[in-house]
Amino acid sequence: MICSPLTSNHRGKFPFLFCMTGSTIFWGWDISQGRDYLSTAWWITFRPGIAIVLIVISFNILGDWLRDVLDPHLRV
Repeated sequence: MICSPLTSNHRGKFPFLFCMTGSTIFWGWDISQGRDYLSTAWWITFRPGIAIVLIVISFNILGDWLRDVLDPHLRV
């Protein structure tokens, strides 16, 4: 298991955020394994899918905010 040393204190709370097993991130693995059960157990893929969407949207909002704050061409 490969984990960032900066996140070792948070591994117990959020192991799916920072650790990888080989080249597979746990959320992607959960979604991949849940594909076979979409018609009967959709929640297996729903929670990691929503988590990925929220993380991506959060990074986009953060990037837009940083661009607005740091780009001198946008200042009036």
